[in-house]
Amino acid sequence: MIQSHKISFAAVFVIVYVVIVGMSLPGAAIASIAGSFLFGITFGTVLNVGAPTLGATALYLVVRWGMGDVFVRRFYRLKGQSKKFLSLL
Repeated sequence: MIQSHKISFAAVFVIVYVVIVGMSLPGAAIASIAGSFLFGITFGTVLNVGAPTLGATALYLVVRWGMGDVFVRRFYRLKGQSKKFLSLL
């Protein structure tokens, strides 16, 4: 069944894997193993590299655009404390 609808299954797999990584849900290791098992070593590897990269990028962009102003305001408010902390490093 997977061989006859390989592209459809791959698209669903990538969407599910992106959601797992993007929402930081447990199960990414199991999804990696399942991807290699379902799609073979070469195509599975391509999916297992591409999907988590898309998920991590989506998570980064959501945090950057959605929470960026909050972090900038907090950084400027704690400016003196951050210099003190950085001097300890």
